[in-house]
Amino acid sequence: KSAAASSIYGSKASNGVVVITTRRGKSGKPRVNITQRFGFFSLLRGPGTRAFDTTTAFQVFSGVDPAVIRSYEVNGVLPTYDHLQEIAGEKPLSYETLLDVSGGTENTKFYASGSWKQDNGIIQRTGAGRQSIRANIDQKVTDKLTLSFSNAFSRTTTEKGFTNNDNSGAGLTYAIAYIPGFIPLKPVNGIYPKPAITYLSSNPLQTAAELINTETVTRWVGGGTLSWQALATVHNSLQFVAAGGADFFSQNAEVVAPPDLYWQANRPNPGLATQTNGNSRQFNWNLNAIDDYSPEGNSWRAKTSAGAQYEDRNLQQNRVTARGLIPGQTHIDQAAVLGGQFQNETTERTFAGYAQEELFFLNEKLNLNVGIRTERSSQFGNTKAFYFYPKISGRYTFPNALGEGSEVKLRAAYGETGNQPLFGQKFTTLQGGVNIGGNVGTVVGASSGDALIKPERKREVEGGVDASFWHGRANLQLTVYHNVESDLLLPRTPAPSLGFSQVFLNGGKQRNNGLEVFLGLTPVQAKDFSWVFESTFHFNRNKVLELPFPGFRPVGAGFGLAYGEFFVQTGQPAQQIIGYTSVDANGNLVSSQIGNAAPDFQWSFGNSLGFKNLNLYMLWDWQQGGWAQNQTLSLYDCNLLAPDQGTPAGQARSDACLSTGLATPFVQQTTFLKLREVSLAYQLPKKVATALFRGADNVRLSLSGRNLFLITKYFGYDPESSNFGQQPIVRNIDLGPYPPSRSFFFNISVGF
Repeated sequence: KSAAASSIYGSKASNGVVVITTRRGKSGKPRVNITQRFGFFSLLRGPGTRAFDTTTAFQVFSGVDPAVIRSYEVNGVLPTYDHLQEIAGEKPLSYETLLDVSGGTENTKFYASGSWKQDNGIIQRTGAGRQSIRANIDQKVTDKLTLSFSNAFSRTTTEKGFTNNDNSGAGLTYAIAYIPGFIPLKPVNGIYPKPAITYLSSNPLQTAAELINTETVTRWVGGGTLSWQALATVHNSLQFVAAGGADFFSQNAEVVAPPDLYWQANRPNPGLATQTNGNSRQFNWNLNAIDDYSPEGNSWRAKTSAGAQYEDRNLQQNRVTARGLIPGQTHIDQAAVLGGQFQNETTERTFAGYAQEELFFLNEKLNLNVGIRTERSSQFGNTKAFYFYPKISGRYTFPNALGEGSEVKLRAAYGETGNQPLFGQKFTTLQGGVNIGGNVGTVVGASSGDALIKPERKREVEGGVDASFWHGRANLQLTVYHNVESDLLLPRTPAPSLGFSQVFLNGGKQRNNGLEVFLGLTPVQAKDFSWVFESTFHFNRNKVLELPFPGFRPVGAGFGLAYGEFFVQTGQPAQQIIGYTSVDANGNLVSSQIGNAAPDFQWSFGNSLGFKNLNLYMLWDWQQGGWAQNQTLSLYDCNLLAPDQGTPAGQARSDACLSTGLATPFVQQTTFLKLREVSLAYQLPKKVATALFRGADNVRLSLSGRNLFLITKYFGYDPESSNFGQQPIVRNIDLGPYPPSRSFFFNISVGF
């Protein structure tokens, strides 16, 4: 995560780097492992349902004919249906099968695996299936030449359903925030009722049963590495490594809304079909030289490495939408009107070189590392300019500092990384296909680019200590860091008079200070019983130091000051949420900061208890602080459907929405304690395993659960909800997301 560790990856590494090493084969007798999992998902939590009597229903829905409301009575009483449970109460079977084979000789090693996974969602016609195969081969060609290949292919099919915010009536979790609990939604004799009180005539159960929203993705990732040991002596080793890889990705998506859906039926051309395709192609190569030198006497050692890298990325996207679909048809050519077309192609290329020197002294107790990377990219405004990212780090080890067998390492580092602009941020877009005086023409688009745009730059200093003591039964890692990011890539919403809805530019600085702590303990280590405890603690403090203007509202910041929205300004955290908090003497609403989306801290606790062949593992996550724009809550309050609407607190929130315009009730803290994972596993004795499965020498049974328990005062679905993904700023917006679920799985693994 540190800039010093990731600087050799350049302008893509400002948020850290994940290095994935796939499994490889080992020489020896071939080994086969097969794992089978069965389980299900169930609804974790969500908004409750307000119960109505007839009098209250008449008051709240005064614009509805009282006879209509009375028609919903059952035995003279308005019933209360749990619409969320009706929509998200599914518990279909989910499963996964995994098989892998590995083995080989000293010269040829192989690893192959395959999997078939199907996770079915808690909402009807939602879920995801995945099939994948992988093959890795390592071949020793000569004593000095080795060759490795890796290949992976996967096919994923996803049924997404419709949730999140919505302006058409399709969103299931959006629509139920408008429908009172006394209105039935389930079909009668195969016919879904049309609710008298709803959002754009929607019956979300009908939508869930009939709407199609599917996506199929196929992907192949492969690569090869050729290593040549050019020199190997007692004091010097020189190796050349050439590697290359490719990633081909194809996505096909389909959305079909039949014309008989209630929210489609009232439209001029009911029935919608959309076809979307995307194809991505990425490849890269790199050449490297690594020299390891230690003089006679081994008083010191130097490891020198240098290399060059090239990346080429291409993405093609297109989408066609048609309306006026013939009943029973799903293809766009079976519709009356083409409603919109979209096509996009992007190409990005990056060339880079790096050099690094590692020095080891005092029997390798002292380690110094100096390196630099330089790169240029088609993403930069000046495509011929090279940007440089240096790093320097040091570490000193104190053996036996905390007793026999202990070790303490002090470390410090400085590094710089960047963050590439996105494709097109340097261009002012042009929009084609516009009718100008009866002719097809092109006009300036809504986004204004910056022809001189360059990457962001992060400069970071960090220090820390790594300690191992108590005969290896205790491990501590502590890191403090300070970084400043400059030349920020700012997507700003300008004044309407400028003529653009969005502008891109470099400008401003922000600072991050933080602490990360990891503690691992083995309090008990006996013959038949062990206890391993692990904990991580982290916090980050952010502050905007400079901006080229007083402040700005980022794109997608929220739904207005009456509900809270993100606003970036100098002297405040980048993720601050502002909104109307008071009324001045003249009756004008006054806005100010309400909260910060970033939490005060995050703390996790993992415990692993082992008794003979039995193991119990449990992981808790605690987040303190943080704020979210809870628009799910505002929907229920604005529609007077919150379960506590009849209380003073509920009435105050609905007044804020319908009367005063204050945002404070709808920006909520996201403090929570979550039981993230529990598993209970049993390793069968070898004799029993062999008796049950002929030839098996390893059989493991386990029960596991995820997201089993959540303690929070947060109203709605999940304090970790984020409608627009985990973006740097515009996150923690909750507006009718896919409901959170818990899972339960039984696993059996057999090794031969």
